[in-house]
Amino acid sequence: MRPDWSISVLSTPLTSTPHDTRRLRCLQGSCDFEKLQARPKVHERLPKWAQRVPALQERIFIPDSQGNTPVEGDEDISEEFREMNIVVRMPHIYFI
Repeated sequence: MRPDWSISVLSTPLTSTPHDTRRLRCLQGSCDFEKLQARPKVHERLPKWAQRVPALQERIFIPDSQGNTPVEGDEDISEEFREMNIVVRMPHIYFI
């Protein structure tokens, strides 16, 4: 558990370092839930390089785990993904 390892400071995927890979592997093993709950909650944000990625030119639809293709007017469509021309149901995860 490393609260100083923020997702927003990870390197661009094309220039990732072995250090980034080690940090992600370590984060995967974080399972001391009492310590995690006691930490102050700071919501993550996208890295600067990811903020510059343009929306897809053609809209795509990503099915859910049951294979159901979402409809653009559905209430549980992710606004963040929709802005990138991707229609997908809201993921049930928050990075803190």
